[in-house]
Amino acid sequence: MSQSQFMLIVLGIVIVGIAAVLAVRGFGEGRKKANLDALSQDAYEVAVDAIRWMRKPEFFGGGGDTCAAARCDWTAATLEKFGYGAESDGSLHTYHGMIEIDPASDPENLVIRGTNPELGNQVVIRITGAHPDSVYTVIDPEYTP
Repeated sequence: MSQSQFMLIVLGIVIVGIAAVLAVRGFGEGRKKANLDALSQDAYEVAVDAIRWMRKPEFFGGGGDTCAAARCDWTAATLEKFGYGAESDGSLHTYHGMIEIDPASDPENLVIRGTNPELGNQVVIRITGAHPDSVYTVIDPEYTP
């Protein structure tokens, strides 16, 4: 085998190795993005159920629509009241991460936080009222636990 043939084989192996590394890296980034999208969807579902709970009369187990008369009062809001079976720590564990209500949020705003520490994803949803236009989202793909 001549030296030029040997160099072509080595060059081919190097190119295939670089392509394999780039493919694995792209797969990991795609996994993280897909998880962030799914985690956002899970958090939005909880936010919609929170608004539904707030608009339901207290007689039927809801929040009594305190947003109609004045500012919302989210102090009684829990994941259990929204219809979810929360864990002992008060959070909802899904396939995509952990959803929890931020206890440090003020009573007029409900903050729902979705995190996946393994992939470093975080979604924060702040609800200021009982209407769909009162939902604000911050997505942090560079979250570090």
